[in-house]
Order: sequence, then structure tokens, then C-alpha cells
Amino acid sequence: MEVFAFADGELVTLQGNVQGTHFFIVAEGTLTILRDGAMRNEITQGAAFGESVILLSGAQNATVRSKGSSRVYGVTGHAIRRTLRNRYQKDRKRASKLINDLLGAGQCTLLHNLSPYQTQCLFDKCGMSCFVRGDVLMKEGEAVNTLHVLVQGSLSLSVKGNRLEPPGAFGIIGEMGLLYTKADATAITQEPSQTLTLTRELLRDMFGDKLEEELLRSCLLGRLVQHGLFAGLSMEQLDVIAGLCQILELPAEAELEEQEVYFMMCIHGRVEVEASVPGTGPGNKKQELSGITGDSLGEECVTQENVPWMLRVRSAAGTTDAVKFAIWKNTGLGEFLKQKSRLEAAATRHADSPMNNRPSFKKLTSMRMAVWQDDKEAALRKVVVLRTLSSEQLRQLAAALEVQYVAAGETVFSQGEEGKDFYIIHTGQLSVKIGDRHVRTLGMGDYVGERALLFSEPRSATITVVEDSELWKMNKEAFMDVVKGPILDYMKDRIAFQNTKVELDSLICLRIIGRGGFGVVKMVQLPTTSTRYALKCVNKRQAVAQKQQKALALERSILAELDHPFVIKFIRSFLGKHYVYFLMELVTGGELLDALDSLGLLKKPQAQFYSGSIILALEFLHERRIAYLDIKGENCLIDQHGYLKIIDFGIAERLRGGRIYAVKGTPLFMAPEVILGKGYNCSADLWSLGICLYDFMVGRFPFGSDTASNPEIFRAVLKSPLKLPKGIEREEATKQILMGLLTRDPTKRLGAGPEGYDAIKQHPFFSDFRWDELLSRQLSAPYLPKRETYAEDQENPNTEKASAHTNPRMTSAGFATCEGDEADDTWADPDPSWQEHF
Repeated sequence: MEVFAFADGELVTLQGNVQGTHFFIVAEGTLTILRDGAMRNEITQGAAFGESVILLSGAQNATVRSKGSSRVYGVTGHAIRRTLRNRYQKDRKRASKLINDLLGAGQCTLLHNLSPYQTQCLFDKCGMSCFVRGDVLMKEGEAVNTLHVLVQGSLSLSVKGNRLEPPGAFGIIGEMGLLYTKADATAITQEPSQTLTLTRELLRDMFGDKLEEELLRSCLLGRLVQHGLFAGLSMEQLDVIAGLCQILELPAEAELEEQEVYFMMCIHGRVEVEASVPGTGPGNKKQELSGITGDSLGEECVTQENVPWMLRVRSAAGTTDAVKFAIWKNTGLGEFLKQKSRLEAAATRHADSPMNNRPSFKKLTSMRMAVWQDDKEAALRKVVVLRTLSSEQLRQLAAALEVQYVAAGETVFSQGEEGKDFYIIHTGQLSVKIGDRHVRTLGMGDYVGERALLFSEPRSATITVVEDSELWKMNKEAFMDVVKGPILDYMKDRIAFQNTKVELDSLICLRIIGRGGFGVVKMVQLPTTSTRYALKCVNKRQAVAQKQQKALALERSILAELDHPFVIKFIRSFLGKHYVYFLMELVTGGELLDALDSLGLLKKPQAQFYSGSIILALEFLHERRIAYLDIKGENCLIDQHGYLKIIDFGIAERLRGGRIYAVKGTPLFMAPEVILGKGYNCSADLWSLGICLYDFMVGRFPFGSDTASNPEIFRAVLKSPLKLPKGIEREEATKQILMGLLTRDPTKRLGAGPEGYDAIKQHPFFSDFRWDELLSRQLSAPYLPKRETYAEDQENPNTEKASAHTNPRMTSAGFATCEGDEADDTWADPDPSWQEHF
């Protein structure tokens, strides 16, 4: 902090000055505040001024003059924001790195499937502990209030001096201790080790009333991980296995009988089990099972397809606590393990073959898991072009699936014949051939022929049966009976966009449709399919001059993982000599602002439609810990059916730690926490959503206006009360959702709590809204574009006529003979490493 002395009448700050750098606190003396030439106030010791530099908002909002001699303390705005950032980051940087490693591995039995809220809690409140060799993490019989996740090093576990199988990387230590208040084993470090520490309070915040259930499930998954029968399975697969069981509790000195049991595993305590096959007389298998070692019974039933057991279970002698154990009473577990063995054996037999692309059980997708569970509706939801259909549509399509049995050697369909049916493989294997060339082998959960549902065209390959198979078949007529309207055009586009092998020099430039700070956006076409795209052309020289290389690489990375009906679809990128290119879907209906201008103030159903579309898009982004940071009407386009598309991910951020610190966005839409510089997360987008909804229904912004200066907007966002028109005040649901979204405390903001986006979607404002039908494009849009509209047309009404030239091809040299490209052959990028991402 610096000290500044001023003489009588000397200026300290000048209203309108954009070069101000310091925030001041009066040390001694008196200063006068003048605004627009008039004196507004006098301030003395302890008073502060110059806050605009903290907000990085540019011009000073007042003139400050010394009245007599005075001294002030000063500190730069950047220094203050840096201090605020460092205060949080000091202890969080290393923990954030470990949390990212843990979540990325997906191997932690308790933390592998967290909601966005739970993930944020982890980043904000999870602790980190370091231990040396010989430190005791927990001691058998002692109270436990903290759970440890091992992230580095190794431990020994023991019960009454007997060594147990130690936890591996990301293993949990202490979940049963939290459940039963005292440790069931002793854990000692064998070398310098690090753990993430989660207190009971943090876990209660993350899991709420389901904490005990989640801890018990985590313990069961931990036992399954260490059981040889389930070796090599992913956490997703183990979750399915755990979902097939019943977890039972047996009080001390109690006994029970269970029929039709194929497999049993003890989770906590000790039990004595007598197993027999019904109708064979006295029990022929007795043993004691311990939960601490995950003892089990019934491997032969699930691996050799034996008949199930009848079990008589009682608490072991000396047991004082209730015993927990899991039983599996259906044949699903056996079928699962049979499929696992078959695929592993096939992979081993063909391991050395260059054509070995048989499905690996370790890599079974969620699609295959759904098929294995015989869940037709869930399986259909995993098909790319069907995933946005409503639950009712998927239910009807699932009911329309026919079961078809085919024998080895049969042909399912031949190359060149007209496609009429779509197939999902339930069991067995199929071969795909194009001409005489074998392309790949398909197995359980794979699907073929989806284009036949939407197009009348010849098959591109021949499908033959490798081994006896059961197929789920859907014909085109049944599909068209269920799926109608705008969703069909959307689905056709999705199939067209799966072609990512489009090359830059194969595209024809039709016209320019928009311009930006770094280049132009062109409408281009692939002649072979007549598919049109938008091609965003970014001038490399300008991007480097503005230091936007990392931002462009991040934008490309984020776009590449997004596939949602209300987010613009990225196809691929190209790297040219002077430009980098983003090939995107073409959205033809103009900006959302055009629709708002046409509709005027939105009625509730119209506001539900547009805000609901933004909500579904944000929910999709936030599930992936992507903060958009610039939600506003200008960044939303309308497609030919009137549906919304969010565009421009130029300032989006991926949350790799707990918070973001960069000041990003448009001031009128910025959340208070973004302005203050203390760090923020995805909930900042919920504030921007609230601003949009207010604008939709009121016709102005709640804090500031288009003509206000940034300091005025920021002060209003931070301090001004939310004022609602009388009409909105009388609509209680509308009032409450606006107040909920425009809550200054981000932890209390609607949608930012444990319920996540369900709190918004189930809010009374949306009580009569059909979310499924919005996603599946069955609702009528409030505004239907009458013609194709682009930003370039509005800026220059003669653009379309001026751009109608002779369809020049794009070239990898970095520019086409299409208006709007300028290049400098003398320029060279001083550090081209960032271009590797394109």
C-alpha cells in the first residue's frame, strides 16, 4: 500500500478519467466529492473512494479534491483483486489438482458420480492432509468424524492385528466408521501419503438425507472391487451390479431365511450362513462371513449356472451391532459374468490379430449396459439421433421393437438394398462388410441401420451373423407413427453432421453471413450432399495481436464435446495459412432479439419457451462443469422452426478448480460475484438467466440500462434493490423465480443448491410447462421465421445481392475468393504451438 499527500485544492481523482489505477482510503484531512461539477459530499479519515478501479470498470465516476492538506492510502485495483484471488487459492490449488485427478480417474467408490452441486462442494470445502510413514489415520474402535480418500502413498489396514487388503489409489478409508461412529479397522501409512479429507458436515451437505445410503453403497462397491469375480470392471459396471442386489440388515442375535439366492456378500459385521438347495434335505454348506474382508457365498451359482440357494442367516456369536449384507436373487448377475467371460476369451483369442476390434467388456458402454439389463427404453436413449426424444416417445418406440432371432451365417441386410429397418444387438455378434472387405464386428449394445428410419436410400454395407443372435428391430413405419414434426429435420441434421471428414477444399463459399472482431462467418456448402454449414474464419494475426490463442484453443475444445439441441453444433476445425476455421451447423432464423422485437413483451408461455431452452442448455453445460459466462439475447439464434440455439463460446470457461477469477461477460448481465473478484462458478450463469427472463417479461434490465456507464451498472448490480413492475408483483410465481435467480448470494441462488436444475424446472413458474416436449421439439415456437435471416443482412441490406457470385471453393491456403478475406503473406506467428489444437 502506498501513501499519497495532497495540498489544499489539489485533485486526487477526476471524473471521467479512464487512466485511474488506485483505490484510496483517507488517512487524515478532509476531501470533497464533486459529481458533474456540483459538490456532493465531504469525507474524512477512514472513508474510501475510487472503487471503479477494483471493478476494472474504466472511468472515474466522481472528482475528488483535497480540502486543506490531506494524506490518503492507495492500492491498485489489480493488487486488490489479486489479493482476493490469492486468499482463496492459497490453500486450494493443490487440493483442486488432487480433486481433478480423483474425478478424472472415476475410480472412487463414493465420489465417481457426483452432481454439479456435489462437485462444487468438494472443490470448495474438501480438505487435504499429508502424513509421514507410521501415522495413524484411524484406530479400531475409536470415534470417526472424517473420511479419507487416498490420493498418494500407501496404507496398511488391520483388525485385531490381522492384516487386510489395503486400499488402492482413490480408495476410501472410514466410511463404515462414519456409519457406525467408530472405526472398524486401524489404518497406518506405510510411506509419505496424502489424502483428501471429507468431514461428516461436508458429506451431509453433499448427500443430505441419503448420506447413510451412499456410504453403505460405497462400502459395497469397495468390497466388489476387491473380489476376483468382478476384477477389471469399471465403476459404472459395478454400479449396475450393486443395483441388482438387496441390502439387508440383521439385528444382533437375530435370524432370517431367504429363498432363491444366487450370490451373497457380507458388508458389515459377521454372520453365520447355512446354505442348501431346496428339496435336497439338510443344509450342505455352512460358513461364517465377515464384512471387513468382504466374504461372499455363491460363486458357483453365478459362474456355473447352478440352481439358487436357500439361505439361513444368523448373526455370529458375540456380534453386538446390526449386520449388513447383500444378496442377489435373479439370474442377471450370472448372465452379466457369462458375457464378461465370453468377451474376455474372444479378446484373448484374437489379441494378435490386426483386425481385432471385438468389443472389450472392460469398455462396455452405457448403451451395452442398458441392453444387457433388457431396458429397451434406456437403450434407445443412447442412440445418438434418438436421445432428445421425449420419455413418452421412447416408451412407444420401445414397445414397437420386435425381437428377431437370427442364426450364424444368415444375412440381416445386403449392401445396395433399400433400408427399411433399424437393429440393436441384444445378444450375439454381427459382421459388417463393405464389398468384400470386413470393416468391423458388432456385439451386444451396438446398433446398425439408423439412417433407414429417416432416409429412403440403399444400404451402405452388408450385415451378416457371426454367431446366433437376438436382435431388436424397428421398422420405419412404426418409427414415423411416433416421431413427427420439426424433430425429424433436427434428426436428419444430426446424421448429416456425423460426417466429420469434410475437408476445407471441398466446400463452396456461398456468401458472408456475419462479421466479428477477428474475421467473418461464411455460409458454405458441401456439393456432394448439398449440406450447408456456417464457417467461422478467425484471422490468426489479429488473434495473436489480441493474445487470444489460448481462448481460441479452449473454445474449440469445449465445442468439440457439446451435442445438445439448444447449443450450436460444432462439426470440426481447419487450420489454414492465415486463418483457423470453425465448421458449424448453419442456423437460419436470425437472432433471438429479432423474435423479441416481433413479439414485444413476452407472455408467460412465450417466456417459458425461450427461458426453458436456455435452462436446458445451461443444465447440459453445467453438468460438464462448463460456465458459459455470456448469456444474453445476442448470443442466441433461432432456427428455421423457431427453436433457440446458443452460440459463441469465446469466453466460456471449464472449471478445473473450484472457482474462476477472470472478469468476463457483458456488464448488464454480469453476476455480483463476477464483479467483486472473489471467484465464481457456474451459478453466475443463473444470474444472467434471471436478467434475460426479466428483460423478456418487463422489457428492460433490472440493474442499469444500455446507456449507463459500467461503474453505474456495477453499483446497481451490487447494491440496488430488485424492482418489479406491479403486473409482475401480482404474479407470485413469476415474482419468486425472478427473485430466486437474481439472488446476490450465489450459494442461495435458485438452481445452485442441492436440487440443482430441478429446483428451477419444478418451480411454480413452470408448473404447466412440458419439458420433455420442449426437448423433443414438439411444442409450437412463439415465433416462426418467415425467411432466412443473418446478421450481415441487418447490417447491410444489400449484402445478399452483393455476395451472390460464382460459388468459389475454399482453399487450405487460408482464404477463398469470397468477399471478406484479407491476408498478409509477410506475417509469421512467433509461437505457432497453439495451432496444434486445430
